[in-house]
Amino acid sequence: MQSMIDNFLALEPKDKFTSLGVIFTAIIGLVTLFFSVLNNQRNVYASTILKERLDSLNNLKKNSASFIALILASTKGNSLEHSYKEIKYLSNLIEYQFNVSKGEEVIVLNKIKYLLRLIRLRIEERDIVQIGDFIQKYDMEFFRGLNLAHYNVQTLRKLMDKIIYESTEEIEVLLKNHIKSEWEKIKYKQRSLRFK
Repeated sequence: MQSMIDNFLALEPKDKFTSLGVIFTAIIGLVTLFFSVLNNQRNVYASTILKERLDSLNNLKKNSASFIALILASTKGNSLEHSYKEIKYLSNLIEYQFNVSKGEEVIVLNKIKYLLRLIRLRIEERDIVQIGDFIQKYDMEFFRGLNLAHYNVQTLRKLMDKIIYESTEEIEVLLKNHIKSEWEKIKYKQRSLRFK
């Protein structure tokens, strides 16, 4: 090392400046390379996260649309019993994409669970006594105030179809609002990343 320093000091001033210029250029190049790699890794990570969030949001849109359409068509076509497995499957896919620690998402999930119970009530229970037991078991809020003695199974099923339809429309609005909110969060996050 000492001989290198001695050789450097023995150089003419012009060669010393050239050598120092080469060393500084190399250092600047390495620092630039380091920050470029670091920035590139950050961009790749952000891009990957964005892609995953967009894919998840698109899946939520598709699953929500299928869920809502299937319930409405099945209610209208009186085929809820045949569609229940698919409805339950789609509700699970939607539920898996929600965060149970976020209040507004828990509200949507609770509405979906209530709707599924209502659909089960509609398709599984055969007489007024069974319907009454089901309502008490699951504390079905709408039906608590009804005097079941004034209904027969058919009129009660018509009422359930109406409530299923209304609940489905309410869930549709909640899901649309949630999807729009998530889309706005993604756009905001991307804007903030651009200016960093």
